[in-house]
Amino acid sequence: MKPVYCALLLVAATLTAADRLTPGTVLVADKKLDDPHFRKTVVLIADHSDDGILGLILNRRTEMPLSQILESWKEAARVTDPIFVGGPVSRRGMFALIRLKAGTPPEGAKRVVSDIHLVTGRAGLAPHLADGPQRVRVYAGYTGWAPDQLESEMREGAWHTVPANPAIIFDEEPETLWQRLSRAAEMQLALALPRR
Repeated sequence: MKPVYCALLLVAATLTAADRLTPGTVLVADKKLDDPHFRKTVVLIADHSDDGILGLILNRRTEMPLSQILESWKEAARVTDPIFVGGPVSRRGMFALIRLKAGTPPEGAKRVVSDIHLVTGRAGLAPHLADGPQRVRVYAGYTGWAPDQLESEMREGAWHTVPANPAIIFDEEPETLWQRLSRAAEMQLALALPRR
């Protein structure tokens, strides 16, 4: 297990629910969560407003290259990086997480955490498509919760939270991300239990 995940989970134990649900927070589905849309998912909260919460599933990478999805974009012609399924809502909509090297955020970008920005338009995404999968991830669709809906699910134990870290958001092995974070969450919960 990567040490950074254990350390982040220990920090998460001291946060209140309100603190945890800010942009940049990572949600780890509890192993008992059986909703097929969210079973064994890791979700990044990308935006939180009075209208609700927008998230992107980090661990559902497809085999479909961006060049095929964005075939009408000349900027995507040679991009073989795969698209991710961001969630069950608006699957025809496209969202991207861009990790800036330096400089001004892309057009229309919204900062999520650290140097990572959410982009929803072509003008902001196109110039960065060739930056590679460690700097750009594109998602079809998103996850969404109405005001107080996610908080209610958390009270029911459906999710664990982890402060975001670029290493989690741009993890090189997203297919095993849930297993690793879930295992770390279980260890952290076991440590928090009172000893008899």
